[in-house]
Amino acid sequence: MPAFQYSARDKTGRLIKGTLSASSKEEAAKQLHASHLHPIQISFIYHSNHIFNRLQVSLQQHTIPLGTKILFCHQMYTLIKAGVPIIQAIRGLMESVRHPYFSSVLMRIAEKLEAGHDLTHALAEFPRIFPALFINTVQVGEKSGRLEHAFARLAHYLEHEKLTRERLIAATRYPLLVIAAIMFAIIIISTLVVPAFAHLFSQSKMDLPWQTQLIVGLSNFITQHGYLLLLFFFSSGLLAHFYLRTGQGQYLKDKYLLKLPIFGHIISDITFARFSYALSLALKAGIPLIEALLLVAQAIDNQYLARKIYAMCEAIERGETFGQAAEHTHIFPILVMQMIDVGEETGALDELLTEVASYYDQQIDYTIKNLSTLIEPILLIGLGIMVLILALGVFLPMWDLILVYKR
Repeated sequence: MPAFQYSARDKTGRLIKGTLSASSKEEAAKQLHASHLHPIQISFIYHSNHIFNRLQVSLQQHTIPLGTKILFCHQMYTLIKAGVPIIQAIRGLMESVRHPYFSSVLMRIAEKLEAGHDLTHALAEFPRIFPALFINTVQVGEKSGRLEHAFARLAHYLEHEKLTRERLIAATRYPLLVIAAIMFAIIIISTLVVPAFAHLFSQSKMDLPWQTQLIVGLSNFITQHGYLLLLFFFSSGLLAHFYLRTGQGQYLKDKYLLKLPIFGHIISDITFARFSYALSLALKAGIPLIEALLLVAQAIDNQYLARKIYAMCEAIERGETFGQAAEHTHIFPILVMQMIDVGEETGALDELLTEVASYYDQQIDYTIKNLSTLIEPILLIGLGIMVLILALGVFLPMWDLILVYKR
């Protein structure tokens, strides 16, 4: 279906911009009139049957930045607290949102509200943008009459989630750059430097040391069969990508990522910080414990830990306490277990979980700042072994050649 970009004014004369889908400009104008908007300009954007444009829309739906959602939550908190009606608040935010797809989403949410739906059902129409934890927090806020506080908590939660993702990127950027540089150096040496020496050694007709044979053999394979190597890595990466998208693949990936040396510790801290903060948010919003755990299992983005949480829910339903169910999973650190036990005894589980998340945040920051100190010895050892083999492979036969010529 074609899509149109529009400029319109509401009953108060305020200018509103956005996008919508319609079969024609006339149909788009009818939709705007039905939403009590007076169209000023309607322009054709694309036809959704075109594969490129369909791909563009799909990417927009999946790439709404967390910053946009954070700003939306902060603005909703401010407007609702100021007493602005929800429909008016949503329509007002459509002007300030720069993301075209999110602007159209807000317009459809406003239409749902005007049709008599509550905000929870309107947001639930877009599960890829507003996950289950978000929807349930808003629902509890609506029922309790404290919707502004729900959006305030969601803003803080999304800010924490954004910080968590930035930490993951920071933790993996340095080693990936170093490994990429080493691989690039190996390719340059194998394709440009070693072949020149290999020609010299082949003319000498002398026995070459194993280091030289290894280097020359690797160089010959890369230069002669490099396309096979590229095909192998490409096909392996493609198969791994599709396998990791399966339930079993995601489960195994998440399980063994937690056991990686150095990085496993960082990923584990990030995962438990995310678990603690998400569960704290759900409990503060007034969501029952079992339902909160089920929502957190979906929010932490770790299938291995999610299965453990589902097992905890079953144990709690059988009559066990939260602390007992968590202990039987054998995955939670002692700190988390102690906080859970104290929280259950004092009735302040949500507050103590927030403290746990803050503790892990500090640990993550400290570890990432010192990550180069932890990784550099390993990288230097690997680089040293590679340089040693290269040096011996090149200079040992050259030394033998010099001795031969001296004789």
